[in-house]
Amino acid sequence: MLIKRKRRYKNSSKTSNYDNLLRYYEPERSNQLFISDITYLSLKDSFRYLFLTEDYFSRKITGWVLSKNMYARSAVLSFKQALRNIGARNSLIIHHSDKGTQYMSDEFITMCRNNNIIISTTYRGDCYDNARCERINNILKKEYMLGQKFTDEITMKKAIKQAISLYITKNHTKH
Repeated sequence: MLIKRKRRYKNSSKTSNYDNLLRYYEPERSNQLFISDITYLSLKDSFRYLFLTEDYFSRKITGWVLSKNMYARSAVLSFKQALRNIGARNSLIIHHSDKGTQYMSDEFITMCRNNNIIISTTYRGDCYDNARCERINNILKKEYMLGQKFTDEITMKKAIKQAISLYITKNHTKH
């Protein structure tokens, strides 16, 4: 009774099929590699979830969705918004994320396959694999005040739009 049992971790075959292409690939221009992540924002007595998609090369946030839940549908909508914002495309596109259930869902994977998007994911247990996305979340919360507790969702959405606009402007003036 005193012997501790070893934990068994289930590694689904679906999640193990995708390599971390960030380790091998550096985009040469915009619209080749997109990264995504989810962060939570505080609202009075609950949370909202901000799904972000960023162009890796330009550092431009190209898609975002604010949601009451963490369902895969919001991840799909954020990435579809990013694809709409880039317009016509002539090159291969890679989408990179962590192995979250939203990005490993049948809905998200099917959307990527239907649009000839190559899927890249972090390696299990390596926090540095998605560091760029985590950094964006941190910057938006700390430097652009999205880490505060909002009184209502309308104010929150206005703050998100303003923060993303300022973030994009600041990062484009550096290039």
